[in-house]
Amino acid sequence: MNLTTLKKSFLSWLAPRRPGVDRDPWVGLCVGCQFGPIGSAIYLRSLADGVFLLALLITMWSVLGVESVYLAWIFGGGWTFGRIAETKRWLRKQTHEPSEPEIVLPAPTASAT
Repeated sequence: MNLTTLKKSFLSWLAPRRPGVDRDPWVGLCVGCQFGPIGSAIYLRSLADGVFLLALLITMWSVLGVESVYLAWIFGGGWTFGRIAETKRWLRKQTHEPSEPEIVLPAPTASAT
């Protein structure tokens, strides 16, 4: 592994442009709620998201107390779900894939009675 490959790999982990491209949002919700910021960072493959959630956890803990850790864990799951869902929505828009099937009705005809 040369230095250029290592640098690209690190930068893609630091802050990927679209995290969670091939991931399921519901699994991301469960992983984020179960394992917190570290689980979210690993599942999204994004160090920036993990640092953000960890900073949020520490801030909530210092301001609101130990009980707020549970809220931070739930927020981490929601954050992971939202990031993956937004990535999938963006990809669907880029590929022009319809989100819902279109129902095409026949055109009305004029009948003389």
